[in-house]
Amino acid sequence: MIHRFSAAAAAVIALLLPAASGAAAPATLPDAVPDWSSVDFLIGTWTCEATFTARPGVKRSKAAFRYDFDRRWLREDITSPPFDQFRTRQIDTVIYTTYSPYLKKWISTGLDNFGRFGTSRSDGWHGDTIVWEDDEQTSGARAAESLTRVDATHTRDVFRMRNADGTLQAPSAVQTCAKDR
Repeated sequence: MIHRFSAAAAAVIALLLPAASGAAAPATLPDAVPDWSSVDFLIGTWTCEATFTARPGVKRSKAAFRYDFDRRWLREDITSPPFDQFRTRQIDTVIYTTYSPYLKKWISTGLDNFGRFGTSRSDGWHGDTIVWEDDEQTSGARAAESLTRVDATHTRDVFRMRNADGTLQAPSAVQTCAKDR
């Protein structure tokens, strides 16, 4: 029994190993650093204010941008103090963004301490605006965000939910941010 198992194992291993002369090279991992020139202006700390159509008041937050993982990712850490009856504790959010040479798209994924998550993709900047399409959110809803660079120290975000047919609703939130000096 031992000899038959050993012989069978040896036969399987021999079939799985390529011949030395025809061995294929192992697949390489991409190790390119994205071209960050379009987002370098974001590096630093920002103070933001958002208004929502569905509730009164202003949501204030701080956002800090830096490069992470050997400059392969842009990391954004967002902190928002409690701002309504549903968010009675601080919200901490981390968002990572990179460029995928395979998809030829910018990819962003984030999560927070309320258990929410989301992934988004974008074709990139068109002038001073980048539009993000949410692929997945905690609620399953689809949304779009357009981020506009107003100038070197100001941005404006407009968030819109998508209807079941894919059309965009009126803006559900507008956020303006100013870079801290």
